[in-house]
Amino acid sequence: MLIDGVTAGSVQRDAENAISQMKAIRAVLGLQCNDPEIIEYDFADQPKEEPEQKKARRGRKKTEKDIQDPKDFFEPFYLKLEQATTHEEVDSIFAECKKLVADTDEYRVHLQDFIVKIDEKYFQLDQLDIKFNADDTSVKANSDAFLLHEAETNNIDPQVTDSATIIEDYRFQINNAPTVDDVLKIRSLFAANNHLEREQVQSLCVLCEAKIEELNWWESQKQAEVDTNTGADLIEFKKLKEDAEESIYQEQLKDLIERASKASTPAEANALVRYTTTWTQVQRAPLIRAISKRLTELPQPKQDEVNIPLISRLQDAPDLKTLELYETEISLAHPSVHKTLQNMAAKRRGELTRSGAE
Repeated sequence: MLIDGVTAGSVQRDAENAISQMKAIRAVLGLQCNDPEIIEYDFADQPKEEPEQKKARRGRKKTEKDIQDPKDFFEPFYLKLEQATTHEEVDSIFAECKKLVADTDEYRVHLQDFIVKIDEKYFQLDQLDIKFNADDTSVKANSDAFLLHEAETNNIDPQVTDSATIIEDYRFQINNAPTVDDVLKIRSLFAANNHLEREQVQSLCVLCEAKIEELNWWESQKQAEVDTNTGADLIEFKKLKEDAEESIYQEQLKDLIERASKASTPAEANALVRYTTTWTQVQRAPLIRAISKRLTELPQPKQDEVNIPLISRLQDAPDLKTLELYETEISLAHPSVHKTLQNMAAKRRGELTRSGAE
């Protein structure tokens, strides 16, 4: 810049010429002044000013007081993980936890335990996906297999589809259940039955609750018997128990005799005996007489049909109505052949349906 000023004539090389130039300029402007004061200034000797540097801001180092107890730190994440229902939620929870743990060495050891829980949650969600994404045919097949197994266990004919008959069977099973666990098992069975309406299931649930209360009362009485352990109380308790059992027996007997009198086939009448497995021979006698009486009133099957094995009759059933009649006899056969007979009945039903036979 100084060189440019000298070249342009606005700056002089020495003090004498600079003073002459200043006087000439002031004369042109009509100003009078003494000689100007000259100040010598050496630019080369001045120290260079360094630009101010901003100090980097450093975060405050965590102290032991700032570090939360690992158990308290991970507790909210475990709670969120337990409530997660999708893989995306689990991913989000893990990312959030990992980000906070990265700055604290004390938490990294416990992070491994949390990762184990993450893997377990992924496995649970995968199992749920497999279960709910299965096709409807597979689900229905599994449900039918479960109902068939449970029905056989509880002496309920799996071939029966009439809701009134199904409800009657379940009511009898509930009233005759010896323990609370048996009642709960029966409740889970009819709740999964596709042939019952919602209102029918609810009515059976009410009956289950009443039966559970009754069984719990008996259990409390047994406990009271143990606690008191007195002869008088024991005698009274046994009498109450016998009276209650007799009342239940009479009610069940009346119900079975009535059903025997309305049986439409010999097989249906004979099938009622399966409800008396816990009865004594004396208790069973009135029902046997009622069944025998009904059998004399029903038309007897042809002699040649009696001698033909049931599996052959199922295989050669001429129509669906006859097939249904033969199916009522399956429950009377030995349990080891139930599945074979049911498969044959299902096969013949399909053939008759395709052929249009009624």
